[in-house]
Amino acid sequence: MSEIVHVNEANYADVIVKAAGAVFLACGADWCPTCRMMSPLYAKLAAEYDGKAVFAHCDIDESPVLKDRLDVRSVPTIIAFKDGSVAEALSQVGDPKDFMAFINRNL
Repeated sequence: MSEIVHVNEANYADVIVKAAGAVFLACGADWCPTCRMMSPLYAKLAAEYDGKAVFAHCDIDESPVLKDRLDVRSVPTIIAFKDGSVAEALSQVGDPKDFMAFINRNL
C-alpha cells in the first residue's frame, strides 16, 4: 500500500519538483469538512495507483508559503503535476466522480 507523502516548504522540491511522472498534491486543512470527507478516497487511490503516481498532502495552515506559491485559494484543492510542472488543478473537490476523472486525466 502506498503512503501519502506529507509535503511542506522543506521537502516540496524533492517530492514534487524533482519527481518524474504524475504527482497529485491535495492541499487541505484539518478544519475543512470536505477535506475530511475526501481523505478516505484519496488514500484508496494512493493504494490503487501505487507505482503509477505519487499522492501527497499539504496542510495549508502548516505551510502558508507553499499555499501562496501554489495559489491555493480554497480547500480542498488537488494539483496534478507532471514531471515537476503543474498540469491541472481542481478546486473545491466534492464529487468523487469528478475527482476520479481528474486523476485519470492526469496520469
